[in-house]
Amino acid sequence: MLTKNKQLSVNKLAEYLDARPARRASIVRQQKSGNGHPAQYYTLSQAAMRRILISDDPSKTYALELTLVSSHEGWGNHPRQLVANNVEALKGMWATVNQHDFLSLELTYRKPVQPLAPRIYGDVLLTSRFDVETIIASKKPKYAGMKFYLNKAHPLSDFSGAVLAAMLHESSVEVLGKNSVSRTNITIIDAFQGSVFHAPSLMKQHVAEAAAAAKEFSFHWDNIDQY
Repeated sequence: MLTKNKQLSVNKLAEYLDARPARRASIVRQQKSGNGHPAQYYTLSQAAMRRILISDDPSKTYALELTLVSSHEGWGNHPRQLVANNVEALKGMWATVNQHDFLSLELTYRKPVQPLAPRIYGDVLLTSRFDVETIIASKKPKYAGMKFYLNKAHPLSDFSGAVLAAMLHESSVEVLGKNSVSRTNITIIDAFQGSVFHAPSLMKQHVAEAAAAAKEFSFHWDNIDQY
């Protein structure tokens, strides 16, 4: 039976995959207690980057959004640090987008209109979403998307980045069908290390790794107070 509280974002799963045993236990404790890093921490830079990509003039919009994020009053216990981290994240995303020439690709960027299907492994619900959807125009359009990974302390590895992209691909296919999804255009941008990851060709292997990690996460969740 699925327990409502055993929900994990694919971003947090990626962090869990790269973690050593002690860090994995810490992640489970944080998720179970509700004290994990709040998803809204990077809301400013995520929303700004989305508006930049879908705009008619990304360079002009970037300059405007950078000014708006920099002058935001912030919130929480350390508002100035929050704003500084969002500025750094926005600069990192913009630099990565330009370095990899994403704006020159024949893609249409838009705000996500279709929620992605969650994945259920045992009693763990893995949730995922794109920050921006992409469309390849043709007689039969192909859909994909871009996700911003914003975790300064725990960058993605080649392995966790591929698993994260694979999960987004699987969730997209469940909603749209395999023939409507462009695997190669499913993209993860790790803002703080400037890395880009795409959905791998060995999809089943990476999905199996995610499933195994989710089941291990569930076991630790049930037994975390015992060690």
